[in-house]
Amino acid sequence: MSLEGTSGGEGGQYVSVQQAYQNRGGDASLARRSTAVQRSMGRELVAGGFAVSVATGCTNPIDVVKARMQMVSIGRSGLFQTAVGLVEREGTRGLCSGLSPALLRAATYGGVRLGFYEPLKPLFGAEGKNAPLLNRIMAGVTAGTMAAGLTNPMDLIKTRSQIHGASEASMSGALRAVVRESGVSGLWRGSVPGMLRAGILTSAQLVTYGECKKHLIEGLSLKDGLQTHFYASMMSGLIATTATNPVDVVKTRVYARPDGNKGFFRHFIALVRLEGLRGCFKGWSASYIRIGPQTMITFLVYEQVRSLVGLKSL
Repeated sequence: MSLEGTSGGEGGQYVSVQQAYQNRGGDASLARRSTAVQRSMGRELVAGGFAVSVATGCTNPIDVVKARMQMVSIGRSGLFQTAVGLVEREGTRGLCSGLSPALLRAATYGGVRLGFYEPLKPLFGAEGKNAPLLNRIMAGVTAGTMAAGLTNPMDLIKTRSQIHGASEASMSGALRAVVRESGVSGLWRGSVPGMLRAGILTSAQLVTYGECKKHLIEGLSLKDGLQTHFYASMMSGLIATTATNPVDVVKTRVYARPDGNKGFFRHFIALVRLEGLRGCFKGWSASYIRIGPQTMITFLVYEQVRSLVGLKSL
């Protein structure tokens, strides 16, 4: 009786010790998985931020011209005419207006909107090449919206600098001016159109790029290489430009004008009433000349950096 009890006790102790080791092993496995996720997230953010920064540096002059075109409420001013007038008034340095806040924003905003897309896909059931289109769109919209909300102050300063021709040294001065005029909350002026545009842009770029790339590989038997990335990114840029231009026009005006706090939808209604639907696509040529190459550079660099840091291809 005592032997059975002892045996049972020893067996119970053995089971308890075994369970303890298993629990400890489970905790260690969980910790390893958590560390792996953190490292993967870090690589996603770095790859996205670097790719968008490179693309932004290359296309900032076009972004400046586009912003000036969108501020013309009456009449039309072409891309070339606007660029020539800008250089005549401010010199070639004027084409670099807002470069510092643009690069700072690109590194943070770009890193978050691209870096969060892949980690967010499982939450929306958007994993795999055959995942429902709507699920992938929602993952892209969420990533873009989060990024824009976090980095709106930098986008505001960048846009104001590009429009008013502020020098790079005035970035901190522009920041203080906004706070002085509207308080700290003024740094999030235009956050609604900014977040809406970022959600549409991120979704349009990433989802279109993925779809085009899949059809190029499966339909045309192209390899997953630079040629495929180039074709897919240019088509992505075309669709993203058209989808975001109306929001971009309103965002630019909200950021630039003192009455920007009156709201996105009131600005949009005023734009359509005064300029018609055509006004929603003001600056489209400059937008595509910027977004097309920017999207191409972003994805070409992004795919290469992802490969270098051990992440899978998009």
